[in-house]
Amino acid sequence: MTFASIDIGSTAVKFLIASVFENEKGKVEMTKNTFIRIPLRLGTDVFSQGSISEERIGNLIRVLSAFNTIIDFGDVVTYDICATSAMREAKNSKEIVSRVEKETGMKIRVISGDEEASIIRGGVFSLKDEKNQNEMFIDVGGGSTEISISCNGRVMNSHSFPVGTVRLLQNSVHKDTWEELDMWLSDHLKGIENFECIGSGGNISKLVKRFGDPFSQTMSYKELQAAHKELLSLTITERIQKYRLSSDRADVIVPAAEVYLHIMKHINAKQIFAPKFGLVDGLIYQLYQDRKLSI
Repeated sequence: MTFASIDIGSTAVKFLIASVFENEKGKVEMTKNTFIRIPLRLGTDVFSQGSISEERIGNLIRVLSAFNTIIDFGDVVTYDICATSAMREAKNSKEIVSRVEKETGMKIRVISGDEEASIIRGGVFSLKDEKNQNEMFIDVGGGSTEISISCNGRVMNSHSFPVGTVRLLQNSVHKDTWEELDMWLSDHLKGIENFECIGSGGNISKLVKRFGDPFSQTMSYKELQAAHKELLSLTITERIQKYRLSSDRADVIVPAAEVYLHIMKHINAKQIFAPKFGLVDGLIYQLYQDRKLSI
């Protein structure tokens, strides 16, 4: 079965069409057919002025209309559209959702940080053969960072913090927010040992690909430190040329590394595992499971 998903994030809008099936062992697998990322930067407006500008709303509607056309020709069973941090905080969020539905026929779900973390976590769980160890899931987006702690395959705690790459570029993350994050980590990791650190999203995937071990999809804390130092020393143009980063990735990848480093240092994590997985992937798995239950 083929499904489509759209993630309206603070940095970019991501679109995925994928086929999902069960292999001979009964494990769910996914083949990505189409993936498109459009850097609309909705968070730039929201985190500075509280609402999304008319220009960006128009751009969003045009992008979604294009995606809708692709879905119509893609033999898609069903699709889902979720909006995260920027739309959660935008004063004109309800107006945008209404306009999008009126002009494109597409319905947007504005989801909470906890639901975002749950969708991503559920998809990552489906990829792993071993689910009995302790794990911390970290997803760093443009507007927020979602953290979940799982023990023996069971979610113990989950929280969303207003710490994101676009916010950091705009210097809009306050000191007390970092302190709140640190306190939460300290409080909820008491008595938990030997956990695996798992990162999701495009930035950590790029960091692992360029500076870590892409085969095992892992990166050590020291490698991440070195990558951050190297990227910070370069201009955005130099990052694009030397590491073949897209222009919309070359600026946000540095603050993303800073967030991962901050968390890994606080929890004394020596390594991070970064499967190439994000919200759009998690939504596909969710659609498949919902469809399977309805049959």
